Amino acid sequence: MRIIALSMTVFLAACAGLVTDMDGARNSWQGMPYQDVVSQWGQPTSSAKDKNGRDTHTWVSEGQLSRLVPSIGIFVGSGSGVGAEVTPQATGPLRRCERTLAFQDGRVVEQTWQGDDNYCSTFVRH
Repeated sequence: MRIIALSMTVFLAACAGLVTDMDGARNSWQGMPYQDVVSQWGQPTSSAKDKNGRDTHTWVSEGQLSRLVPSIGIFVGSGSGVGAEVTPQATGPLRRCERTLAFQDGRVVEQTWQGDDNYCSTFVRH
């Protein structure tokens, strides 16, 4: 029984570590080079120059959030033990996140993010 309690504690702690917010996701990109953004998000949907002459690039994404579906197994016999697995599963309506980043000297200096907070938070820098 102690093994099950320990497994559940580790499992719940891992799930809690996955929670983030849009501000945290946005802040993770501040100061990053343009190429790092493109390598994670792909080519921008549109590009322009702002009133200060800086390059601005916009990425638009649509998708569903994923929720983590836990499962725990208890095995009895010659190979007794406890196993836990977390599987992502798409859920809910289609959501949108639009991110416009301004670059100066090739690095992010200003950002505007619009859309569903929970979906936008998935664009945190890894």
